[in-house]
Amino acid sequence: MSPPNRFGSLKPTQDLNRTGPSLSSKPNSEFVLRPNSLLLYFLLAVCVPLFILLHPTL
Repeated sequence: MSPPNRFGSLKPTQDLNRTGPSLSSKPNSEFVLRPNSLLLYFLLAVCVPLFILLHPTL
């Protein structure tokens, strides 16, 4: 009886954990995508020229 009870208790906790982050991740992802996109463009603008300049030297 103890193993099924443990698995049974784990299932709802996982469901609650999944629904919690999923709901919170939706609004957070919208705000996070904007700075992440700016960081990605900034990293691309900095890393690509550096890689092009350092590649011939390697």
